[in-house]
Amino acid sequence: MKMFILIFLVSLSTRANVVGTDAQNFNFGFFLNYAVNSLAFLSQADPAAIQNHVNFNDKLLSSDVSFGLGLTKYLDIGLTLPFLLRQDINNNNNVAYFSGTGNTEQRINAKYKFYEVGDWAKALVLTANRNNIDNNPYTGQDPGLT
Repeated sequence: MKMFILIFLVSLSTRANVVGTDAQNFNFGFFLNYAVNSLAFLSQADPAAIQNHVNFNDKLLSSDVSFGLGLTKYLDIGLTLPFLLRQDINNNNNVAYFSGTGNTEQRINAKYKFYEVGDWAKALVLTANRNNIDNNPYTGQDPGLT
């Protein structure tokens, strides 16, 4: 199965950071994603429904809203909220698709920078994800946090 994905990334601002009072450092981000032929075929898919670069069986428009906060010089925390904005399905009998639009998950993260020399640094990043999609084919019926 060939897959063609076209992704557009759009930033709300051209500046990297908005600096608050004291040691607070805020980051905001907004990304738009457009993908075609990205949904999985079901096991009983129609052989005529082939995903390729010319025949589009599905189109998805999604977005990510991100927020980050620098708590100290070494510790940052963040939250990302992905949303499915629109989906167009040409062959909904043979493709697994979303039952509706909206927020698909919440992702939190923390980054601890433990080594820095000039412009180079090493850090440890931890993330947790809470899935909102019922009966997700990739994570199961009730996966909990990942």
